[in-house]
Amino acid sequence: RSTGIAIMAFAQVSIGATINAAMAIDLTFTDMQSLGTYVVATPDDVEQQIFAGRMTYVVASSDDPRFATGSSFHSFCVDLNQPAVPAPHTYEFFSNQDDTPNGDHGIDDLPVPGSSSLGLAKAQAISALYQTRFVEATTAGSLEASAFQLALWEIVFEPGSAGGLGTLDLSSGDGTFRVVQGPPPARNLAQSWLDEISGMNFSTISDGLIGFGTDVVQDHIT
Repeated sequence: RSTGIAIMAFAQVSIGATINAAMAIDLTFTDMQSLGTYVVATPDDVEQQIFAGRMTYVVASSDDPRFATGSSFHSFCVDLNQPAVPAPHTYEFFSNQDDTPNGDHGIDDLPVPGSSSLGLAKAQAISALYQTRFVEATTAGSLEASAFQLALWEIVFEPGSAGGLGTLDLSSGDGTFRVVQGPPPARNLAQSWLDEISGMNFSTISDGLIGFGTDVVQDHIT
């Protein structure tokens, strides 16, 4: 997903304005900050080696006031099937703040591999992780960045009954999402964060949580 893990400082954009969820934005992937590479296994028991950490995107063009052209922000992968490519690509917004009238662009509608959409239960769990740990994951070091990414993947890809939330365990066995190899510190921290949100009441989805979807390259969330 990235050939480098250079640590750089990037300007962060405000996420307080209102958008039309059906609007598009052109983004360019520029960098990855990761504690290292991990081998993860998907529920169909396919293993892949991958960087786990926060990605940086630069806004190539946008009509939305939260994402000024030329600004940059950190984001996290929700798509293990497609790469992040260092060239401009057009994405659709998925945000509960301004879902479309027919309700097809909320966070729960974000397409993810293996299902037609993320679903409400997983969107609520991601929102809980976002509200408790996103600031830490985007302002601290590689350890926290990698932990957030691993925890996010566990929520997104762990199978649950009827599209519900699965058991949030990064060490579970065959037929689940799991981390097979990689630096233990981030995996341990990620599991502690998953344990933390497991006891929370998943009743809301933050308006500040934004997904970016495309059929061409990697989908991601900020």
